[in-house]
Amino acid sequence: MPPNKKRTVKEKEKTETGRVRGLKQAASGYGRKTALLEEAITQMNAGKYGRASASLKELLAMDPHNMEARRLFATLHLRLGSLIPAKQAFDSLIDEAFARQDYWLAESLLREYLAAGPRCVPYLEKLGSIYQDKGQILDAVAEYAKAIDILIEDSDLEDPRHAARLYQQIRSLAPASPSAIRLNRYFDPQTGELIA
Repeated sequence: MPPNKKRTVKEKEKTETGRVRGLKQAASGYGRKTALLEEAITQMNAGKYGRASASLKELLAMDPHNMEARRLFATLHLRLGSLIPAKQAFDSLIDEAFARQDYWLAESLLREYLAAGPRCVPYLEKLGSIYQDKGQILDAVAEYAKAIDILIEDSDLEDPRHAARLYQQIRSLAPASPSAIRLNRYFDPQTGELIA
């Protein structure tokens, strides 16, 4: 056999050995990620948030784009009552879901956060817009009305017309809805502005 042929056979063997080794490493990496995710879920369900956090941090160090791990980490913040870091994590996940037009995931994320932080006006608006896009007008109006109720109690200093715009949206969607009728007393019938 010519020397070139022997080298080619040896190169093939090396390449095949390297490929098998690479597949084993990838499989063990995948297995490790799965194990870390399962461990985090088990620890969270047992109320051992420190251990769950450690598993999630290790997993996210290996795979920073892992959607399940990122969502669990956001949920962990909620369970710990850390609403600011939770909101930051949920903001990122919700924006990605909207970018992918995964409205089911966006709705699920919004509902999860709102269960812990029900006074988040931007999330109520986003949830209302999802319902509106799905044709669930009364559900959309109900979410917008919740946002208005919060803005009446605690006005948006950066956008004083925020409540009035949401009210106009309710009036355009369902003027005879219970929410619209209930909110009528807070807004000027001529201008639509919030009455002080």
